Parts: sequence; structure tokens; C-alpha cells
Amino acid sequence: MTGAPTPRGREHRADREHLFFLALLLAFVAWYLWTAAAASPTFSNLILIAPVGAVAIGLLLYIAAAEITGPRQAGTSTAAAEAAQPAAAPQTRFRSTSIGTVLALMALFGAFVAAMPYVGFDISTFFFTLATMWLLGERRVAFSLAVSLATATAVSIAALTLLTFPIPLGIARALWSSL
Repeated sequence: MTGAPTPRGREHRADREHLFFLALLLAFVAWYLWTAAAASPTFSNLILIAPVGAVAIGLLLYIAAAEITGPRQAGTSTAAAEAAQPAAAPQTRFRSTSIGTVLALMALFGAFVAAMPYVGFDISTFFFTLATMWLLGERRVAFSLAVSLATATAVSIAALTLLTFPIPLGIARALWSSL
């Protein structure tokens, strides 16, 4: 499968395995939305499933379109960027440290889920967001604390107002009921 030619005359070749994986994900999300609506098309059943499914479908279609059309080139010359790279450097889509980072994120998510019943969803979310930002390279302490607090607050308020079943919360439920 070929796409648009790149500025240097080479044609972009879409990664078929990536497109196949995207198609599988798209089929799964569509099936999940269909079965959720078939089980109970009520507002309370679809309040979380439908918006997340719609966003997932939109993102999958966007990624597929970007894969098919090829990379967008900035206004700068690519010849200078290619000359700056060593000749022996292999062309790869992934960083060499990405496997370690993915495994660390998986471990962090496992710790997040395991900690929820003991410290609460809100406190777990705060520390999970903070640790994830640090792992991915964010070192500004005030910014990291602010984003983590905002994320934990937003998802805790959403959980308290949208969900009909109680989830374990550390401090958000007491703060919410005092308002």
C-alpha cells in the first residue's frame, strides 16, 4: 500500500500490521458499544460507555488516516535533519527504552488498582498521575502536583456525580458531602 510521495521523492508505505491492529481495535470498540446498547440502552448504562467509545473510535480513525497518508513534514528542511543523524543509525519507530517504560507503566497501573480499596480512588489517582508524569520525564514539582491534584479532583467529582454505585474514596466523599 503506497501513499503520498515524501519531499525527497520516496513514497510513504503504510504499516499494514499497524493498520490491521487498528482495525481489530475498531471492531472491538464497535462490538462493545453495540452489546452495551443492546443490553440496556438507558442513559445510566451508557453514560460512561458511549462517550468513551465515541472518542476511541474517533482516535482510531485519526491514527489510521495518519498512518495511511504518511508523516506530516514541518516547514524545515529534512536534508539537514537526515545529515545530522549518523549513517549507521537504524530507522525505528520506537525508542530503545520504550519497553522498560511500558513495563514500568504497567506496574504503576497495577499498584494504582491494588491501592484503591485501601487508600481510595482519589488518593490513588493523585499518586498514580504524579508517578506517571515523573516516569515520563516531567520534573517540575509544582506543575506535577497541580496536574495530579486537578486530575484526582476531576475524576473523583465525576465518579461521585455520575456513578450510581459507591467507589472507595479517601477524602473526596467527605469534602463533597460537606459542600
